[in-house]
Formats: sequence, C-alpha cells, structure tokens
Amino acid sequence: MIQKMIDKINIFIRFVKILLTSFFQGASISSLFCEILMRKSKVINLDKKILIRSIKSYPSITNRLNEFIGLNNFSEDLKNEIEKNIEVDRKTIIFLNHSMLYHLWFGNFINCQYLRKLYRIKLINFQQKNNILDFDAVRAALEVNRLYIVKIWLKKKKISVFDGFLMKNFLDFLKICYRENSKQTEISKSPMLSLVQNKKVIVIGPAPDDRAHTLEKLNEYDVSVSANYVSGISSKSNISYYSGFVKKAGSENVIKSIKDLDLACIQSQYLNLLKTNFKQNLKIRCFKADSILLMLMFKSEPNLIQNIVFDLLKFKPKKIYLCGINFYTSKETYRNKSYTNFHSIEKKRKPILETIRKVHDPFANFIFLKNFWTNGLIEVSENVEKIISLSEFEYAERLNDLSKTNLKF
Repeated sequence: MIQKMIDKINIFIRFVKILLTSFFQGASISSLFCEILMRKSKVINLDKKILIRSIKSYPSITNRLNEFIGLNNFSEDLKNEIEKNIEVDRKTIIFLNHSMLYHLWFGNFINCQYLRKLYRIKLINFQQKNNILDFDAVRAALEVNRLYIVKIWLKKKKISVFDGFLMKNFLDFLKICYRENSKQTEISKSPMLSLVQNKKVIVIGPAPDDRAHTLEKLNEYDVSVSANYVSGISSKSNISYYSGFVKKAGSENVIKSIKDLDLACIQSQYLNLLKTNFKQNLKIRCFKADSILLMLMFKSEPNLIQNIVFDLLKFKPKKIYLCGINFYTSKETYRNKSYTNFHSIEKKRKPILETIRKVHDPFANFIFLKNFWTNGLIEVSENVEKIISLSEFEYAERLNDLSKTNLKF
C-alpha cells in the first residue's frame, strides 16, 4: 500500500517536471493544459475537444485545421507544409503526439501512421541533443528497431531519479533481444522455467488460422499456450494466460478451467478476483504485464498476446511459434463465437475498431510483435505472416479499410 502511494507520488512529480521542462523549451500553455486535462479525462468526446484545442495552438497548422483533422488522407501538399514548418523541439513533439493521438482515436489511421513516424523521428533527434534520458524517446527507438542506440543511451545518458525504476525493464528487454543470459531471481524460481526453458512452444491466439489447431502442427511442439482458456469452449492447452477476461468470465469459470491446465498465468491486478484454495494456487502463477513499459502508447495497453509472447521469451524457450492472431485486420476476431458471450452488450454493439482505438493502440501492438519476428525471436504461421510482414503504412491501410465497415466482435 505504501509502495503504491510512493509510486503515485513519483509519477505525479515526474509529470510536473515534464510539464515545466516542456514549458521552458517552448511548448504552449494551451498544449500543456491539454496534457493535464487528457490525463484526467475519461470521456472520449472531451478528449476530442482537448486535442483539437492543442492542435490549433500550433501556429503553422491553424490555416489548414479542417483539412488536418479531417477523415481524408493528407495531401502531399499538406505533408510538405507540415514537414517544412516543424522543428526539433519540445513544442513540436507535443504537437505531433497530440495530432497522432487525434487520428488514432477519432480520425484516419493512415494519417495517424504518418504522424507517428514523424513523432518518432523528432523524439529520437531531440533525445540525441539532450543529456537526460526521455524514456518515450527510448520507446520510439525500440519501435524503429534501433536497439544499438537504446543500448548506448542507457549507458551514457543521465537517468532522472523518477525514471530509475524503468532501467531494469529496458535492460532486460535488450538481453532478450540479444539473447544474453539474465539473472532474475523471480524467473529462476518460477514454475514456468521447467515448462518453457529450451522447449518448443506454440502460442495459439483467438483468431481464425488454418494451422491453429491441426494435430500435425500441435505434435511438433512440447508446450501449447493459449489466451483465456475456458473449459468446454477452448481447445486444451498446457498453459493459459488470463487478464481482464477474469472479470468478464467470473472467478468460477476461470477456476473450473484451471483444472485442465498445467499452469494458469494470471495478470497481477486480477489475481485477487479469484477465490482459490491452497491446492488451486499450486497451478496459478501471477505475472506482470510489463510490456506496457516498453511500448509507445498513451491511455492504452498491450493486447494479451503481446504480453504472452514477451513473458515467454524471458524463460528462454527453444522456439516460439505464433498463430491465431490477425491484428484486427479481419472481420472475424474469434474462431469460437462463444467468447462473445463474455462481452458486455454495449461492447457487442460497437465495431471492434472503435474499441481498440483507445483501449489497445493497434500500431504499438503490431510493431511490438513485428520487431520480435524481424529479429528472429519468434516464428509465425502463414496466416500471421501475411499480416506481420506488412509495412506500417500497409497495415494502416488495412485498418482504414476495415474502419469503414461494420466490423464486430
């Protein structure tokens, strides 16, 4: 309890420090006020008004605001004007961040991807000139797969006392990417180690996939891992991960399902929702969904599959094969429609892209797994490869096309 309070105080002080630094580096009061309001806001329409107000405060865009916040793809003329007028300073970084978020949450996915690319470039360039490390710049460098520059920054840049807790996460991530040994006590003592280390693991996501459940494919692997296994609905697996689904399905359904597994990995904040006894606890492991600390996202969180893959990599499997994930580029989210029984009526009524715009930043989640695949840390099925091999722009085009349809859960 005390530690949580200390963490909250540190986060608040860090935020105030960022605001003050941004102000002295030229950020407008309007954009900083928007930063404060956005962090407190839980109303989507309010966020929209806040973001437009912040974008309007950036002088070079004022005359073309309607075009900038519209749903049409940016014209080459508008792109040229944006790139001609933006600089490498904190004011520009905030403008690009707010513009990117506007199009992610309310606008055009192609424009969002374009602005995200510019945002990363300016953030990385700005960091190169500064001695104190901004971990958003580190996240931007990870997104563009510049692992070497991250390694240099972590060694040579100064770390704020309020960011010190982040260092271990990024250093551990680099060890995974470079396949270096990690001496983590919590891993060496985990029941996951004997199940996963040096084993061939197949991770089966919820989406349709030609190879997801063929016996021939499953027999090639020592361990099968699923997301939100439900007894009587899902195909059996050795390990299953659970996060917010615990709330939706209820303690009784999850506990009943755990009996079929070798191990259930429950995200830390949902563990207390389960009413288990000592015997049941032997088959449960609490895991931290710490991939969020590595990803460039705001008011959003990783999908469960991203957390699963990152968590498994910590235990040095011989191989990870990923199937059953389509990054929301298909009209079918689930192979088994029974899962929708656990969704609220309100969620079922909404197109899925409307939900993921704010809840699960599709670009951050896509790039996170794409980089693992590019770096040879995971293998994927043919269905997954068709998506994960897309460029960011091509992926944005897919999202844009689907956002015009009534894509449902």
